[in-house]
Amino acid sequence: MQKFMRVCPICAKENIRKESHSKIYVAGWNAGFLEEPDNEETCLKHENQKLIKMSMTCEEFQILRNISNEPSFMQAMNDLKERDIIEYNLKLSQFKTQVEQQQSNKLQNDNTPKCPTCNSTNIKKISGLSKAGSVAMWGLLSRKVHKQWHCNQCGSEW
Repeated sequence: MQKFMRVCPICAKENIRKESHSKIYVAGWNAGFLEEPDNEETCLKHENQKLIKMSMTCEEFQILRNISNEPSFMQAMNDLKERDIIEYNLKLSQFKTQVEQQQSNKLQNDNTPKCPTCNSTNIKKISGLSKAGSVAMWGLLSRKVHKQWHCNQCGSEW
């Protein structure tokens, strides 16, 4: 069963999100994980304010949220779904592809080696010439002989 976005108009205008325990469930446009509350018909912050059931599902909302958190963007997408479902689905498909590409690029960037001391990616490989120079200067006591990387941020070598 699909769960639809519910929003408090006052919270949406203020771009507020509310939390109950550790689960965010009734929210403005800047919400985290969203579930349609079972028995909640009014906003927890604005007790007399009735929640509005939007035409977009929570899953669609999460996709759009990765594109923009702007209340006007969310409202425009919700209005588009009500007006022209074909155009809405086309845009949602494009946004979904864009989010998947961003996540894929992020995974590729996660393969970059990092300094184990400070987690910086500002590192360089220690060259053979540098190792040879260190051995020439310090002999077998050289620390660079068994090291491969040097961190430009904290100076650590590993």
